[in-house]
Amino acid sequence: MAGSQQNAKNKDVLSEEASDSSLQHFDIVIAGGGIVGCTAAIAIANHSDFSVAVVEAFDSQDTAKTNPQNDHSIKNAKTTENTEHPSFDARVVALAQESYKQLASFGLKMHKLASCPIKQIHVSDRGHIGQARLDLPEDSAQSMGHVLALADLGKLLMEQVSESKIKYFSPYKISAVSRHRDYSDLSLLANNESVDTKLSLRTKLVIIAEGGNAPSLSFFNLQQQRTDYHQVAVIANVMSQLPHQNRAFERFTEQGPIALLPMCSPNSALSNSADASKLAERHESSRQMSLVWTCDENIAKSISSLDEHAFLAKLQRLFGDKLGRFQASSPRYSYPLCLVRTLPFSTHRVICVGNAAQALHPIAGQGFNLGVRDIAGLLSSIKHVFAEQQSRDPQLSEIPMDPGSFELTQDYKVRRTSDKNAVVMATDSLVRLFSNTYAPTVGGRNMGLIALNHAPTVKDDLVAFAMGKR
Repeated sequence: MAGSQQNAKNKDVLSEEASDSSLQHFDIVIAGGGIVGCTAAIAIANHSDFSVAVVEAFDSQDTAKTNPQNDHSIKNAKTTENTEHPSFDARVVALAQESYKQLASFGLKMHKLASCPIKQIHVSDRGHIGQARLDLPEDSAQSMGHVLALADLGKLLMEQVSESKIKYFSPYKISAVSRHRDYSDLSLLANNESVDTKLSLRTKLVIIAEGGNAPSLSFFNLQQQRTDYHQVAVIANVMSQLPHQNRAFERFTEQGPIALLPMCSPNSALSNSADASKLAERHESSRQMSLVWTCDENIAKSISSLDEHAFLAKLQRLFGDKLGRFQASSPRYSYPLCLVRTLPFSTHRVICVGNAAQALHPIAGQGFNLGVRDIAGLLSSIKHVFAEQQSRDPQLSEIPMDPGSFELTQDYKVRRTSDKNAVVMATDSLVRLFSNTYAPTVGGRNMGLIALNHAPTVKDDLVAFAMGKR
């Protein structure tokens, strides 16, 4: 009996040793391989010596290449519910000028992407005289921001991740977590049969970047606060009669805010081409706009039932003729809108970035820009904590830094709290102000728009905010 018990113990020991040897060790594991997760991975890999892994539930071979929602062409289609990876869909992102520079500083090859600069923002309230225009000096070589297709940005990120030392586990999801003082063990479960069924990772820091519905939060006892706006964002690309001239529009209407962002051709060579067909294509691209129409759920259902002609007619009636007639539309897709906050967004060996920390209403276009500053804040925390460590004892510089230490996660928490709170509050206030049809509120916001045109200092502050300057 004793011999059999000893054999059993030996088997247990061997099993544990095998389990330990099968562990893959990384300094940092990022849960979520979408836009924010891949950006964070590239930034950390380029600005530190930490080993980095990314865990992504979607198949990396299919996500960016075969997603039907990457179709940006102008053609007839009705509204469709988005069911694909949200980081690689048909939407565009408006990057503030500072965010654009920040991404380049992370090591992203932004010069390879077609982007449309925003030179002017026109704000108006339908049926009322209030309107304002935010622009840069005519001789300014800068822009307030750049409009990029998410699918194009996602493709670039995937290419750079594949060329780096970053380990990308796909399609896997985190199925269990064992937390310890100095590390966390993650169990991964494959989402299909094309890869090993299970994997085990050990890491000093977990970065959650899975978006607003981040499933991994529950493993770390992190709770989300949700405010449902009972609104839906209907997105599409539309063709206008007149060139957009790098103008962005925000039009507040009784059926919800309408935002139009300028787009440009993905072929950057068009600008220097003398070929007639190329010039015609360039002219056509200067008339393409990305539409984000925010409306309540009932109006969204009504819009979904419209054919292209009726949809464009409705849009024309609400937006007006600043761009001439709307001539064509791409497929339309819809997304429910709510404010989601993870509190706290930083805890023992875990931090949340991007929409996993705060998912915002698109009214101010701040979501991804805030996520970029989250990543920049983490890099700053790494640099600051390392410098503090060296100042206390220069010999500590020879000891590998712990990316999940209390000092680092706490520094990140302090560094990011103020900016996050300010943007969340401002965005939520804008939603409630400009989605409100109560007469005194409408009158007040129109007076504010009129007054803005006579307050150059305030205008300059708003332009700086739009550019991402903090």
